[in-house]
Amino acid sequence: MTSDIIQNLDMVKKNTPPEGLFESTGNIVGFLKKHDSQKHDNETTELLKTAYRMLCKTEKELSEKEERIKDLEKLLTIDELTQTGNRRGFYSRFEGELDRTNRGENKGGLLIIIDLDHFKSINDKFGHQAGDEALKTVGAFLKSNVRPMDMVARMGGDEFIILMPNTDIAKAMKRARKIGNSLNNLSFKWNETIIHIHASLGLKEYEQGDTIEAIIEQADKGMYENKKIRKYANN
Repeated sequence: MTSDIIQNLDMVKKNTPPEGLFESTGNIVGFLKKHDSQKHDNETTELLKTAYRMLCKTEKELSEKEERIKDLEKLLTIDELTQTGNRRGFYSRFEGELDRTNRGENKGGLLIIIDLDHFKSINDKFGHQAGDEALKTVGAFLKSNVRPMDMVARMGGDEFIILMPNTDIAKAMKRARKIGNSLNNLSFKWNETIIHIHASLGLKEYEQGDTIEAIIEQADKGMYENKKIRKYANN
């Protein structure tokens, strides 16, 4: 009898639409009616219905687990404070983009490293909550000023990074300069005080044959050079 039930379940599965393992109990009842030459008793019918309920429960649990896995993957790649990408998410994305560039599937792009100037003074003068607000303000600004295909990530502390993949370098440089100018005119209100944001940028284009380490190193050097120039200009 057990083998008959298994065979019947297989036949029900084959006659079930692809939306789910079983769409409804009606599939099973309908199957039994269409095969009235086989004398199914009430016990067999109830066993099939029980099997259906168990399969539906399993399918629901698997779907819920998949959603939880997606949520956990998101937590692993998103910076909780700024809702931008985090270091892990950035490296994962950049490795993929650079691999596509090296295989000739797309053209190179531009990497922008951003370091906030005088960020410590915001924390010291107004408190860490104000510092957090500054980071959230910068994160929101950067995300709203890049293409959907670009990536903004907070690398830690007060350092952000923008990845502009598969782009014309001249146009990307122009967008980067615009972002830098706008970023240094950015401010937010904290209690009754207007706090101004200041930042230094380092740019590095990349193409076939480049490595992540070399690109980031050059962009980082450019950022520190920019920081020195800004410091001397403000003295």
